[in-house]
Amino acid sequence: MTNWAPFSGGIVLSGNYDATETGTGNAYVVALNPPQSTRRDGVIVRFKAARSNTGAATLNAGGGAAALVRNDGSAVISGDLLAGSMYSAIYDTATGK
Repeated sequence: MTNWAPFSGGIVLSGNYDATETGTGNAYVVALNPPQSTRRDGVIVRFKAARSNTGAATLNAGGGAAALVRNDGSAVISGDLLAGSMYSAIYDTATGK
């Protein structure tokens, strides 16, 4: 299972990516420029949540959806992501988080 670890504060390949979130429900989706077709280690994405989550959530920033987890590795729970708040997610291939 692959996971994204969100923390208050966007994905980094050779720079920072700020993206508009366009998903529905607990499926958060961002379109990066340039687009990404795979998840890469250390990539950081900063996004503004369009809605609050109501339970476990995923983030798709290219390469498919991956579970969003807290910094401690546990799954996000209802209310961890708040509508209108900025978040950063970092992908780590070694841990799948």
